[in-house]
Amino acid sequence: MTFLGKKGQMFIGYKFIIGAIMALFMLMIIISGIRQVESIKYEVSAQRIYEGFKSAAKTPNGEVIEIDALTFRKGTMFSPLEFSNKAHVDPGCIALQAANIGDLKQNGETIEIMNDITFTVYAQCSLDCGSAAEQYDPIFCIVSFGKRLEPTS
Repeated sequence: MTFLGKKGQMFIGYKFIIGAIMALFMLMIIISGIRQVESIKYEVSAQRIYEGFKSAAKTPNGEVIEIDALTFRKGTMFSPLEFSNKAHVDPGCIALQAANIGDLKQNGETIEIMNDITFTVYAQCSLDCGSAAEQYDPIFCIVSFGKRLEPTS
């Protein structure tokens, strides 16, 4: 058995403190990385919903585009104007609807996410919006949050 002198015993406490600080620092880096991945997940979901909507608007034949496994944060809001800006469709020709679940709240023309949630969005466009302003394509679109749409012929 090895015995440390007085100086060696004092140094053990410092080694322990240094080790604890290094472990705390590594834990902070890991947590930061996890938060970054979560943030990317929300950004990718936002990109996917708008890409799906643009796809439906490019082929306005009544086909339903399903965009699954989208994850959004509490407080995220969607309006027809946001979708209009992405796909050159008159905001007045975009209808948003939400499934009747507590995590989605429809407030007039907007949809608000009430809790962090993962769900499916459906987009469907057809050539029947006669009220479209001249600068927009005459397309009518429905974006449904969590509520399946039926294809139209």
